[in-house]
Amino acid sequence: MIKINPSVRQWVLSFLAVDLLFWLLVGFGCVTDPVSCLETWSFGSFFFYFPMVFIPLPNLGAIGGVDVGMYLIPVFGILSHALLGLFVGWVLRKTRIAWFVSIAVALVVLFVGSFAAAYYNFKAEQARESKPAVPTQQEVVWSSWADYSDPAGRFDLRVAPDMVATTSQEPYNRLSDVAVAYSTDKASYHPINYSQSSWFVVSSQSVDETACYASVDGGQLAFSDEQTIGATTFKVASATDAGAGNRYEQTIYRTYLNATCYEISTTLHYASDFTDIDESAMNASQATARTALSDMVSTFRFNLDNSQGL
Repeated sequence: MIKINPSVRQWVLSFLAVDLLFWLLVGFGCVTDPVSCLETWSFGSFFFYFPMVFIPLPNLGAIGGVDVGMYLIPVFGILSHALLGLFVGWVLRKTRIAWFVSIAVALVVLFVGSFAAAYYNFKAEQARESKPAVPTQQEVVWSSWADYSDPAGRFDLRVAPDMVATTSQEPYNRLSDVAVAYSTDKASYHPINYSQSSWFVVSSQSVDETACYASVDGGQLAFSDEQTIGATTFKVASATDAGAGNRYEQTIYRTYLNATCYEISTTLHYASDFTDIDESAMNASQATARTALSDMVSTFRFNLDNSQGL
């Protein structure tokens, strides 16, 4: 027969006696309120065996709609308390302590420990929730951009830095009535044999809905995607074109409102003989331009209160 040190036995049983008291309390709660028994049991085990909740377990399925891992938490929890009793009993193996004292100490240690762990987790969660939200692109960048409001009251948008109001014609817009146009030739990469310009154009035309979403340039620009901008759904077409050292990257956003086709068109145009070009610098410059154009699109908002324009 295995001999167990009396102190180890006493402390292990003391900690398990506290566990038994806890489960008797949980059982009493189930008797008085059977409807909430599962909730009482799951919350109780979560609280009393708090550190055990973070033991990674494989997906073992469910019993009675409850993940099997929830049933295992008390098992590991009771085992951890027994091991704690073993440790204390071994440390105090040469010290005689009355049974009621060891049970009282175990009671204080387990309940105070559980409350302390729960309180720490509660404060940590409060700290996480009270952290300032990460500023959005709109809060950091767009808020400093200039506002543009359509004189007819149809829409508003924000204008990226270095964009200058200009006139426009195809290929930068595909609809006849240009409401506003911006462009810039400023770029982070601009050697002698390379030029780059960005175009942002809002236009409209009174056509039927089928014509509004008809493919452009013989099907090269087909409105096969959708994107919500503000509260409005736009159909989106994008394509690239090239000729004589010129490159065009164009994205067209269209929506149909009040018998009118509205278009937002963004174009990145760059030209070069492409000799002695710093590819990484050119690509970085183009990426910056694409982001600015995309952000301008994201700031676009129709004035839904304007019954005349819409």
